[in-house]
Amino acid sequence: MSGLSADLVVVGGGIVGAATAFHAAKAGLRVVLVERRPGLATLTTTRSLEGVRAQFDDPEDIAMMRESLEVFEHFAEVLGVPGLDVSFRRQGYLFLSQTQAGAVRIAERVERQHAGGLADVELLSGCEARRRFGFLAHDVTGAAFRQRDGWVASHEATYGFIAGAGSRARVSRPRQ
Repeated sequence: MSGLSADLVVVGGGIVGAATAFHAAKAGLRVVLVERRPGLATLTTTRSLEGVRAQFDDPEDIAMMRESLEVFEHFAEVLGVPGLDVSFRRQGYLFLSQTQAGAVRIAERVERQHAGGLADVELLSGCEARRRFGFLAHDVTGAAFRQRDGWVASHEATYGFIAGAGSRARVSRPRQ
């Protein structure tokens, strides 16, 4: 990395590191992202199952994820990279229980989500869930569903954040 100077050095080239580099570069900082592996998004990002959801318990996590979902919905515009497709799909996210105790925990969680500003999470009884989602097992006792949650191609999103940062951020790999 000789000859490089930066206002911020980001260590780690997963989706979080790439998003950090993008937002810092957008704020006017000169950014260097350092990744020790041969490519970006090759460690925990690939294990994320690519699910993105706002169904969390804490109001802070709910707010953060609602904002993140909006970024993914308008990714190409936000990053200033026309045509960039990260395969964001709002197909919904479904949590299930097969016990009465689990159904109670789901109901309590949905109540906390509603209180935290996530009013569009639906609490479903086992019968309602099976009627709506015909593929469910007969022993489902309760469910929570939010249509506006979904999936994103995390590898493409990681490289998209780097592309959006443009020349304001540089990716570097330490010498072996």
